[in-house]
Amino acid sequence: MHPNYLATTKVAILLATIALAFQKSITDLFGQWIQFDESLSHGLMIIAIFFYLLLQIFKTNPPIVKVSLTSTLLLAILSFCWYLAASININLLEQLLLPPIIFSVIMSLYGWRVALKAAPVIAFLIFSIPIWDHLTPLLVQLSSSTVMWAIEAVKIPALISGNSVTLTSGTIVIADGCSGLRYFVVALSLASYIVLVSKTTLKQKILLILATVALSLFVNWLRIFIIILVAEATDMQSSLVADHETFGWVLFGLVCIPLIYYTNRLPVSDPTGFNTHNNTHRGNTTVATALVLAACLLAIAVGPILYYSSSNALTAPVVGDWRAMGFQQATVSNTQTIQLPNSKLVIRKDLTVDNRAVTGVLVLNWQATSQENLAPYWPRPYQLQGWNLLESNTIEIDGAHAVVLQLQRKHLSSKACLAIQYSVGGFTSTNYSITKLLQLMTKLTGNNQFSATAVILDDQTQTCENVEGTIIKALEAMKEHRDSLITTTNSKT
Repeated sequence: MHPNYLATTKVAILLATIALAFQKSITDLFGQWIQFDESLSHGLMIIAIFFYLLLQIFKTNPPIVKVSLTSTLLLAILSFCWYLAASININLLEQLLLPPIIFSVIMSLYGWRVALKAAPVIAFLIFSIPIWDHLTPLLVQLSSSTVMWAIEAVKIPALISGNSVTLTSGTIVIADGCSGLRYFVVALSLASYIVLVSKTTLKQKILLILATVALSLFVNWLRIFIIILVAEATDMQSSLVADHETFGWVLFGLVCIPLIYYTNRLPVSDPTGFNTHNNTHRGNTTVATALVLAACLLAIAVGPILYYSSSNALTAPVVGDWRAMGFQQATVSNTQTIQLPNSKLVIRKDLTVDNRAVTGVLVLNWQATSQENLAPYWPRPYQLQGWNLLESNTIEIDGAHAVVLQLQRKHLSSKACLAIQYSVGGFTSTNYSITKLLQLMTKLTGNNQFSATAVILDDQTQTCENVEGTIIKALEAMKEHRDSLITTTNSKT
């Protein structure tokens, strides 16, 4: 067989095997890649580039080496970790494990030298995984601050509050969709590709990456600023105000022309000249090759076998009569401050603590089957469109901690205090990302329960620090309600 065809076949079989074994994660990712108006719409492009780069390495026809106990054990451990993440539906952790699994597979089959050569190419897959979404709040804040400074510099009559710009004819909100995340990730991935295929100095590579980051941020800031200028000039009537996606990509392309011109002048590296020292292994027998393949396949199969053989039925908590305890269904209209996630049960109750009106909220969730999420999707605890975050602090309650957010209503002087404590599997946290990771502990404790206990002091004229005692008492009361409301059971749902 022609070496190019043989290399293509090897890469295709290797990646198809991994995709088949971990199809749960691949299916979730593919569903995001084909949503061409979302932050991962470039995912298929990343996979195509990854296949091409890996193929260049395999064109030297690296031989299968002898069985490595260390490599095979590492692959089995990673596969087991994937099972733990998949069993509690931490999708991001599942997906982040795929590049290390691919690295371990290559190391198990072809040795550590080939794996190290392929490592930068495998790392390129990070641009197809939604870890970048966590940059959205920071990018929104950067965009808001920069655009607000530009508005003030050109003296446009506008009322600015956080990420909201109120013009004479309407309001423009710099929301998550205006973060510029797509420009940032696409530009950074293209720059990384150029770094991988170009032969240049480390200094030039760093400068290229920094220039790309700066240009991608500038494009988004310029896009938002132009939209605001057009909105002000047309009394919000221009179609650009409502539909500015195409305009953004055209602007992105124009700004990147100098960068593309510069990168075209870089010399191209040869990714294939690395493997001559491995030629001594070409005499491996068919039996030895079969042993290596079998060991690798068994290590890969550890996680998928455990996942698909585990029971789908899980222990669910028993929830008492919350209406009899004075609770009612929580909605956006009767909570106003807190962002409500999509959970099994979200309820609220009016409290009076230290002669102050307090709104208590309980968010309860559990898994009926292993395909459901234990901790619900919850990007932020407060409603972004109505409130600005002024500061965040932590307080201690019975040896545990809760986070207290000082909020201010946009365009108004009224403030609110939102205190919240997350709990999953019996472990508490003030950080939602850490709470998601703590779901792993539920496999050990068997406690299939997520809850968030929150209290809201609205229309405050003073800081949250001055009403800390009231907040603590209110949280303690809500935790007592939660504990009396929910009990565990051994029955299966």
